[in-house]
This record gives sequence, C-alpha cells and structure tokens, in this order.
Amino acid sequence: MIQVYFSRDGVYSVVSVLLISLLGMAMLCSDSAASSDPIAIPTFNCLGIYWSPADGSADRACQVNYRAVGSDGWHEALPLWFDAHDGQYRGSIVNLKAGAAYEIQLGLDGTDITQTFTSATWSEDFPIARTVHLSDGVSAETLDIPEDASGSAEGYVLYTYPPGVARRLTFRASMTTASPSEDRISSYVG
Repeated sequence: MIQVYFSRDGVYSVVSVLLISLLGMAMLCSDSAASSDPIAIPTFNCLGIYWSPADGSADRACQVNYRAVGSDGWHEALPLWFDAHDGQYRGSIVNLKAGAAYEIQLGLDGTDITQTFTSATWSEDFPIARTVHLSDGVSAETLDIPEDASGSAEGYVLYTYPPGVARRLTFRASMTTASPSEDRISSYVG
C-alpha cells in the first residue's frame, strides 16, 4: 500500500507502510490469543489492546491504566469492551506519543485478576535508504512505483520535489487492480 505523509519540514514523501502489523495479526490468530496474555497492536498514536482472561464476561468490566515507561503517574483509559462471541476484551488507548514505550495495566472488576505489560507506538522517524527527486514542472507522465521499489523497514524510498523548487506536488494514486474510477488525485501547494 502506498501512503503519502507530510513531514515536519514540509516535504511530502511517499512511504510504503503496512497499517496493521502482520506479526500482531498473526498473534491474534494463533493459540496465544486464547491465552490470558494481553496483546497490543501499535500504530503511531494508539495501542489496540486484546485480552482473553479466563474469567472475562460482558458483566465484568476491564479497567485500563497506562503510563509512559519510567514515569510515576498512571492515566486511566476507557475500559475494554467484551466480545462474547470470541470471549475477548478489546479496546484502544488513544492520543499517545509516537515512538514511545508504555506500561499498560489491565484489571477485571470484582476479581484480583490483573495483567501488566509494556508496548510501544510506532516512530514517525522513518529511515530513508534512497531519495528520488521528481521532475520540476507539470508532467503528464505516469510514475509507476512498484511495491518492491518503495523500500523496507530498514530504509524507505523518499519521493520528493527537487531541491530549491516551490513545493507543489500533484499525483494520482491507484491500486494496480483498481479501475480508473477508483483513482485518487491529490494536490499540495506549500
């Protein structure tokens, strides 16, 4: 999937990012999801929490507290919601700082069952392996960026305007299987 991100210095960059961690999703589908160990699925400013304790039920709330690793004070998050079909509590801790580690404490009301674990949000600082400067001016040429040419977690490819050029970037993004009516056109002037 190709996503466009606006960096702090005003540069548009095209970075390939998988929004759901494949490893995390594999953990949810594996036997570990049925255990009492909670799972956190991170994004940049959020942690999705999944927990399947033995005494979980729709009648028993699951309280959530969190704090940045190394800090003293706990913050209260919204309780997790219980999905009776899967026997699992689910919810999110939102408005977190990107690239930060958190300690999370879960507790079932009316019991002494608690779980404390750590997780971290994704960093917004992407390693750049290579920079591609696009042509100045207006172009009717299609710029095809194959999925394997966007880089990897060790270093992404940054597509940006040439140095010293006014920041105007217009692009059309479409999935290889999408019809022309599903194309997306975006424009930015900076």
